[in-house]
Amino acid sequence: MAKKKKKSKNNSQIITIAIAVIVVAAAGYYFSQQNPAPQHQESVELVYVNGEAITQAELDTEFARLPDQYKVLTTKEDFLDQLITKKVLLQQAASQGINPTPQEIELQYEQLKVQFQSEEQLLELIAQQNLTLEKVKAQLGESLQVDQLFEQAVASIEVQESEMLAYYNQNEQAFNAPQGQVRARHILLQTAEKADEIKELLDAGANFEQLALQNSIDPSVSSNSGNLGFFGRGQMVGEFEDVAFSLKEDEISEPVQTQFGFHIIQRLPDTIAYAEIKQNIREALISDQQAIAIEVYVKQLREQADIQIVGEEQDGMDSSSSEPDMHEAELDTMDHDDMGYDEDHSSGEDSMQKESAPVEQQAKQAAKSEKFTMTSDALCMQDEKPIIRRYVSSNCEKCSQSQAQFYEAVSGYDVIVKELELDTGDDLVTASVETTISKEEFNVLKQYNPHGSVPFYVFGCQYVGSGADAQESDIRAILDELTK
Repeated sequence: MAKKKKKSKNNSQIITIAIAVIVVAAAGYYFSQQNPAPQHQESVELVYVNGEAITQAELDTEFARLPDQYKVLTTKEDFLDQLITKKVLLQQAASQGINPTPQEIELQYEQLKVQFQSEEQLLELIAQQNLTLEKVKAQLGESLQVDQLFEQAVASIEVQESEMLAYYNQNEQAFNAPQGQVRARHILLQTAEKADEIKELLDAGANFEQLALQNSIDPSVSSNSGNLGFFGRGQMVGEFEDVAFSLKEDEISEPVQTQFGFHIIQRLPDTIAYAEIKQNIREALISDQQAIAIEVYVKQLREQADIQIVGEEQDGMDSSSSEPDMHEAELDTMDHDDMGYDEDHSSGEDSMQKESAPVEQQAKQAAKSEKFTMTSDALCMQDEKPIIRRYVSSNCEKCSQSQAQFYEAVSGYDVIVKELELDTGDDLVTASVETTISKEEFNVLKQYNPHGSVPFYVFGCQYVGSGADAQESDIRAILDELTK
């Protein structure tokens, strides 16, 4: 809990409760108190998937349950295509005898319950959505079916030691602290007495990571063991930051009080050793290969399926079924990445724009290396400053890994930064917690990032892309051009 700006989301508004809707990862349906499903609908067949119908009523019901911020990022046509993919996946899972046990489904339900103040609150929300507990558990079962189907499809994927070492050597810069940054871990305690007790154990040689896992009240400790990674000035609360930057490598601080509690901080070496990061590299490489394998797997299942659209057009539905739109995002973020749009683009900026200037050599080189793509559009500005947009999602590992480098790169430039979290609608730069993307920002998103890829960058509407393998110097070269 050392971050200067850590926004909390309202889990009661957007709670994942179910099944695989989007193409690659098991995406959920969501509760939204403002969006109960209609009770009386027509059951006109829209599509047959291997002889099994998807009706207008099914489409309308599931689309109605989407939170409003998702509805503006997709169309019913695209959502129908996602339902087709879901149907194909569930049919394949059934044909392979994949059936989650009642115990597995009950465990999923227990995990859902903890996101609410009480089970009564959850049941009340289920009723508001014209659902039943049995229906919710059935949806959870379908989600598990797809998860287990994917697990079987990628079970044999593994990476070699040589691949992991090559990745480490080729990305050396990512494992060294950027200039002006340090790396640290911490244990957060509730009271000064507890902090003194833990400090004594550390002084006696106790394992820092184990003590963090056993005692820290930082909510993120279960996933990071207290390791905060690299950070620069201004990213942590002042009291924490001052001590962290004053420590020598491997030195452990005395307890430090902040608004969050009492921290014991250890500064870590500026270079992450291969042995320390090896498992993370392995998981990242496997995840990348799994994502590719699942893309191919889903595409093959779609191609093999007998998908028949009923009639030429039905309520704006295309008469042909499109293939799922796959892209480069991580496996654990793909539930946010297959989005469609049907509005005309308008930048929506009520601020000044100026014509594109000739591109400098460094900026040209960054574009030529396919890190970013140059556009011919006018420079997007606000308050006479270029607007730099970064699109992320809350469960995107690549987004987290590249965040520090991005903010280090933009620091010192007179620009407007917007970091939009597509699955929550929040602009992470602002102090408030937004729950939807504005119409103006939606238009920009649709124009430059129509599939909702993350991470993704839009530099002043003139350079766009995922920034794969982009270094801090590449970003600065573009910012130099935009702000000259």
